[in-house]
Amino acid sequence: MTRKTVTSRSLPAHLSDKARVERWQELWVDEVGACDIAAIPDRPFEARAEVAWFNDAVVAHVEATTSHYVRTAAQAAADSHDYLYLGFNRSPRPIWVRHLGRDSLVHAGEMLIWSNTAAFERREQDRVSGHMIGFDRAQLVALAPEVEDVLARPIAVNTPALRHLQSYADFLLRGGDQALPPVLGVSIGDMLKDLAVIGLGGRGDPAELAAGRGLRAKRLTDILLALDKGFAQPGFSSEVVARSLGLSRRYVNELLAETGQSLDQRVNGLRLARAMALLTGPEGDGLRVTDIAAASGFNDLSYFNRVFRRRYGLSPTQARGR
Repeated sequence: MTRKTVTSRSLPAHLSDKARVERWQELWVDEVGACDIAAIPDRPFEARAEVAWFNDAVVAHVEATTSHYVRTAAQAAADSHDYLYLGFNRSPRPIWVRHLGRDSLVHAGEMLIWSNTAAFERREQDRVSGHMIGFDRAQLVALAPEVEDVLARPIAVNTPALRHLQSYADFLLRGGDQALPPVLGVSIGDMLKDLAVIGLGGRGDPAELAAGRGLRAKRLTDILLALDKGFAQPGFSSEVVARSLGLSRRYVNELLAETGQSLDQRVNGLRLARAMALLTGPEGDGLRVTDIAAASGFNDLSYFNRVFRRRYGLSPTQARGR
C-alpha cells in the first residue's frame, strides 16, 4: 500500500491565497494528474486530500474550498494511465459536472463515473467533499461491461454493494499510516473492485466470482469496523465480535488471519494508538496514565507500560506532552 496526505496547512504561511492554490494544484497533480483549479472567491483557501493505492486500485478523499476544477482534453490525453473513477458526492449541495459531452448535477448521496483520459469539468457552490475510487478501465469493464453505459450519468448510491464500497473506502482512509504487506494490498484492491462490480450490475461468471469474494470482503470489513468501534471495551474478543455479527468465532479468526494480523494484534495496535493520542493530545489533559490505560482498554498497568515501550521506544510518561 502507498499512502499520502496532502494538505494546504503544510504550505508556507506567508503565501497569498493565489499562490496557495497554485502550490496545492502542483501537489494534487502529482497524485492524480494534470488539472486547473480555482478557489471560491472571498474565502480563505483550504484543502486536504488523502490518497491510498492498493495495487491497481486508488482510494481518495478530498475536501477543498474550490469552485472550479478542470481537466482539459490535452491534459487528459497526456495521461498514461487509463482509469475509471467512481466519485461519491459527500457535500450537502449538488455538484455540476461536464464530461463526455454531457452536463449533470450530482446530488448528495449520488455518484458519477468518469474517465481520466477524457476532458472533465466540475463546479461547486460551496466546500467540496467526496470520495474517489479508481480502477484500471480494462479490468473493470471486463468484469462489468455495463459501466460503459453509465459513464457521466449520476447514479444513486442506494444498493448495499455501493454503500458498502463507500464505507469501506472510509475505513481504509482512517486506517493510519501502518505499512501493509504487498499481498494484502492486492487483496484489498480486489475487494474494492469486487464491490464496484456487484454495485454496477456485473453479470456472468466473473461477476459471480466477484460476488462471492465481495460477500467475504463485506464480512471482513464488518469485522474490522466492529474492532474499530469496540476495541477499548473490557473483555473484547473474537467471540464478542462473532456474536454481534452473527458469525462463527472460527470464521472471524479465519478472515482476520488473511489480513496478516490476528484479532489480538489488531486490538493491541488500536489500543496503543488510542493511548498515544490521549497522552500527546488535548483530549487526555488532566488524565492520569492509569486512566488513559483503562480508557484505551488496558486493565493491567504494568502490561500497558511494557507493550507501549516495546511499540514506541519510550514509556507512557515520557510520551506525555510530545
